[in-house]
Amino acid sequence: MKINAPKIPYTLEEVTLHSFLDDGELDGCEVYAAHTANTQISAFRIYYSVIKQCDFSNTSFHSADFMNARFENCDFSNATFHLSSLHRVQFVNCKFVGTKFMKTVFGHVQFEQCMLTMASFEGSKMEKVLFGHSTMHQLDFYDVNTKEIVFDACDLSDAVFERTKLKNVDISCSYFEHLTVDVNDLKGCIVSREQAVYFAGLLGVKVKE
Repeated sequence: MKINAPKIPYTLEEVTLHSFLDDGELDGCEVYAAHTANTQISAFRIYYSVIKQCDFSNTSFHSADFMNARFENCDFSNATFHLSSLHRVQFVNCKFVGTKFMKTVFGHVQFEQCMLTMASFEGSKMEKVLFGHSTMHQLDFYDVNTKEIVFDACDLSDAVFERTKLKNVDISCSYFEHLTVDVNDLKGCIVSREQAVYFAGLLGVKVKE
């Protein structure tokens, strides 16, 4: 699967995030070590920018729009995204423990070496999303519209996929001890041989060695 990388200019203006909160937009900027924890932010836009080592924990993003942006070493723990849009966005070594994405649209988004334990994507739409080398214990995909999703070398232990069709979702290179999924939603899911044995067990099928 080909993911379109963010289109970010070589030269960026170094700014503080707080100086732009009133304007509601970052465009062509680099932000370092900002702190917006426990903040409510509506209709905030980040375009063509790089954000590093920022604390967005417990922040509420409503109708946020992120496009052509890269986040490095940021903390989004217990943050909430509602009716937001992310297009050509990379998250590298970011923390999303307990983060809620509600009715959010993802397109060409990459999560690399991220912590997504207990993250929720309820009612979201995902097209061309790559989760790579990430910890995703108790991940919650509820009523998610998926199209070309890859979980590459991720820990999906105790993840829950409910009311979510897994056609063309690739989990073959990831691992889990237990997974909750409706077998009717597994049609077209890309799995490894070992995973196929696990899912056969959910159907009551016994595989003879």
